[in-house]
Amino acid sequence: MNRDRRRSQTGVTLIEFAMVLPFLFVLTFVVIDLSRAFYLKSLVTAAAREGARVAAVTPDPTGADKDSVTARVSRVLSPMVGGTYALSAPTVTVTVDGVVGDETTKVVVTSTFSWLYLGLFNVFGASGFTNPQTLTASSVMRYE
Repeated sequence: MNRDRRRSQTGVTLIEFAMVLPFLFVLTFVVIDLSRAFYLKSLVTAAAREGARVAAVTPDPTGADKDSVTARVSRVLSPMVGGTYALSAPTVTVTVDGVVGDETTKVVVTSTFSWLYLGLFNVFGASGFTNPQTLTASSVMRYE
């Protein structure tokens, strides 16, 4: 009797695995894409912070010396531009605000990237994901 029962269960595990496998694939690819997005967002934030640091010590961060700020931001993001990460070249905006002697520099870095598996987000009903996605980060430092 026990032998008949085991024989009737043969293949059930394989069928259950075959039913769950597509969901595991979808979940894996969504996690990979979201992780990639968070990583790129942290890089854009680091680039904005680095640009603000350079702008804070640059004599004319909004004029002739803006290229040094942009070059520093581009250097931080250069390994991720194009290729598998598909990050676009950054747009850098530098502003100086405040009264004389108490100014702050603000650097805003904007870049876009493309989701790899955008259609998988739609499976879960997420509507806020567009392709390409814009990543923006800003950093403010006291102008010296």
